[in-house]
Amino acid sequence: MIDQERVLLMTKLARFEKGRKGKEALQMHKYYRSDFLALALIKTFFLTTIGYGLMLGVTLLANMSFIMDNFNLINIRVAGSMILIGYLVLLGLSMAVGYLHALIRYNRAKKLMREYLSDLEKLSDM
Repeated sequence: MIDQERVLLMTKLARFEKGRKGKEALQMHKYYRSDFLALALIKTFFLTTIGYGLMLGVTLLANMSFIMDNFNLINIRVAGSMILIGYLVLLGLSMAVGYLHALIRYNRAKKLMREYLSDLEKLSDM
């Protein structure tokens, strides 16, 4: 005889494994919390650096005629320090947001995995 409760539990587990949240949770479960957060921060650092560089390049190209006309009047040290300070502020903000985002994702995945492993344990006890 087919056990209806067992079939329902197996269906729930299979649906979890095939879904987007389940795949993500199973992938994150392979990492320690510190490793997952460090990887997220490394990705955030590189993406922020690339994005800032592209924005800076586009801004410089858009204002190239102004820069060339007033090159003698521009204080390079002040302009460079403003660019660096802007980069560091943007980097700090994006790292903080990236850390919080990764932490929330990891905690949600951990909660989902606890439920999944609990259901697997119930299934093996049946």
